Amino acid sequence: RPSEGRLVARKLTDYTLGVYAARDYLARTGPIGTLHDVTGRLIVTYVPDLVYSPALDYFEVFREVEARRLECASVVGQMEAVRAGGGIGILHDYAALAHPELVRLLPELSFRRSYWLVTHADIRDLRRIRTVEDFIAGAVRTARAGFTCEPVAVPQGDEAPAGA
Repeated sequence: RPSEGRLVARKLTDYTLGVYAARDYLARTGPIGTLHDVTGRLIVTYVPDLVYSPALDYFEVFREVEARRLECASVVGQMEAVRAGGGIGILHDYAALAHPELVRLLPELSFRRSYWLVTHADIRDLRRIRTVEDFIAGAVRTARAGFTCEPVAVPQGDEAPAGA
């Protein structure tokens, strides 16, 4: 949530993120059961200079292990690199769960953040602005349950449990 400026913030919803890797990546490099198992692996992450809020600095959890970094300027780039088997990444749970080739790892490493809809105070009462805000807020309200999924770790072997 912005803390400065003539802005009006409206909380849309919370969302969660977790650590993921592609099944193919794990088959090539071995299972990951603890944070220590990340040592020597490639972590797909953000470009530090583009992180505009300390709340979005997820890489900090990996600072204690020696790992290589692949920096992507967008969350879409990070998702695609992890899906392609490029490494391990912290991804939005609601987006990652749509891709069965991804495995949720290290369930103890989970992040909860919030989406905010922010408008400058000078334009917030314009009908076109209010119409767009109401549309976005309504769409998020309808889908709210899907933003805060708390997935269960899936086994990393060749077979996934039924329904996974």
